[in-house]
Amino acid sequence: MAKKRFLWIIETLCKDFSFDVVEKIDLHNSLILLALNRFFNFNNTLMKKMLNLMLIICILSGCSNDKESTSIDTFNVISGDSVDQSKRRELDSIYSSAIHADTSLAVFKTQELQEKLIKAYTLFLQEFGTFLKANKFTWGRETKCWNRVYFSKSGQVDYYIYDFKTTIEVEKELRFRKLFAEYIQTHRLNITSDKKFAQCSPVVYYDK
Repeated sequence: MAKKRFLWIIETLCKDFSFDVVEKIDLHNSLILLALNRFFNFNNTLMKKMLNLMLIICILSGCSNDKESTSIDTFNVISGDSVDQSKRRELDSIYSSAIHADTSLAVFKTQELQEKLIKAYTLFLQEFGTFLKANKFTWGRETKCWNRVYFSKSGQVDYYIYDFKTTIEVEKELRFRKLFAEYIQTHRLNITSDKKFAQCSPVVYYDK
């Protein structure tokens, strides 16, 4: 029951883009970690990866502002402010949860598959950070964002919904959308499944 309750909280946060609430979960509390260890029955390495994924994924980007000349369609890179709940429900009805409290509803059901998913998802976002750096994209300050990514069976990104929790300039957001749309033309999640699936997480972007 406690395991399902915890996963339900995480699923709810993912769908509601509640970054602030995620930050208030004290994942350094020894009692919380003990409870997670007991109810999840994960080994320490996998549990740390799960907690890191749910809390923050840090991505580094570079230092300049060159503009790209290639025209890229950004129809499937969507701001959370511009998408209504009906569209989100429609997507969630088509794309199953990668991980779910009820394992019969999860795409990745076993500990081994979940660990592979986390590794692939983290690498996918980290490589996007490298892509931003290569394209001279800068943030100027630490920038918080919540994202939910909808993947095809082969790991291609079909839709990407993001919600910045730090105010950024309109021009910078438009360039971010364009670069992500360009990135997914040549990059995919390095894992496949027998059905379409969705994964979400908070992200912190910053310059190095």
